[in-house]
Amino acid sequence: MPATTTPATETARWRIARTRARSPCPFFNLKTNAEPRERVALRLLFESGSLHETETQRGLAHFLEHMAFNGSANYEPGTLIEFFQRMGMSFGGDTNAFTSFDRTVYMIDLPDAKPEHLDEGLQVLHD
Repeated sequence: MPATTTPATETARWRIARTRARSPCPFFNLKTNAEPRERVALRLLFESGSLHETETQRGLAHFLEHMAFNGSANYEPGTLIEFFQRMGMSFGGDTNAFTSFDRTVYMIDLPDAKPEHLDEGLQVLHD
């Protein structure tokens, strides 16, 4: 069954296309879901995990995963948790990451599809 297009979907398509034009990332996937309505789930996949580490690098991918939400060029250390909470999100519930043998995935579930929230979510993943 084809997915319906919503205002959130159209906003997401435009913002992802704009972000893709500025990003070296070669692949974006946009999927529309009927539930939950007007929510956006962002995922950033790196096809690199613990199997790609040398013996002296053991644990580095997992360490970097944990450091990712600690701050960046656009977010001072310790400010991302407050930022997510201002948007109505919980740190750990709506933001998470994992590292496995062959991949590292960062996840952000936005509370809505407001353009400013989508921009911020994409900026966090970009950083």
